[in-house]
Amino acid sequence: MAVLCHRGVEIEISFANASGVTAGETAIKYRDVDVGQVERIEFSPDLQEVLVYARVDKNIAPFLDADAKFWVVRPEVGLRGVSGLDTVLSGVYIEGDWNKEPEVAQTSFIGAETAPITLADQAGSEIVLRTNDGSALSAGAPILHQGIEVGVLGSPELQEDGLTVLVNAFINAPYDKLITTNTRFWDTAGFSVSLGAAGVSLNVGSLASLLEGGVAFDTVVSGGEPMKDLQVFDLFTDE
Repeated sequence: MAVLCHRGVEIEISFANASGVTAGETAIKYRDVDVGQVERIEFSPDLQEVLVYARVDKNIAPFLDADAKFWVVRPEVGLRGVSGLDTVLSGVYIEGDWNKEPEVAQTSFIGAETAPITLADQAGSEIVLRTNDGSALSAGAPILHQGIEVGVLGSPELQEDGLTVLVNAFINAPYDKLITTNTRFWDTAGFSVSLGAAGVSLNVGSLASLLEGGVAFDTVVSGGEPMKDLQVFDLFTDE
């Protein structure tokens, strides 16, 4: 049960791994502003999860509904550079994200292992890509249209059949309006070499897609219908 007082509201966040989170020190942040602090850390009764108890500002608490998300921010080195550099000075912290519409407030949450691909209230559309080979795809890889980055990939997930890989992806507005049910998506990872009259030609989609994989799309056949949210598209190996 929530405890309302001048110290704020107590919430519980469960994590599989709370490395770096320290009681009395680790902050809860929302858009780079401190809105709470971790008070204590315990194990779940079965020792499978780490339960982080924090107290957040009472003005923030009404917005912590079923859509609220929490994840631990640590310094990480990836193909796009180093993220979480601010934690080197401030220490590890827990980032929160929620929309601006208060609904039924909650006090118990399941923390995410990684940051979501988009933040609440970000304009755009989420889709799902389906493939039989996710080896060239990675979370955070770009989605390109006409060579311009217009979206981002989530983490590939192998399905129960052991063959199908699904990847959630987000297309930023207004580019999501370019996608119809006839839109085709293809893998742009790596490069290709061709030999012609002019000599050897090296084709690279982009530096980002060469390093971490990526996807491009285009609509070459008219007559498609507007896509629905979480519409599933097959991912082809090439254009």
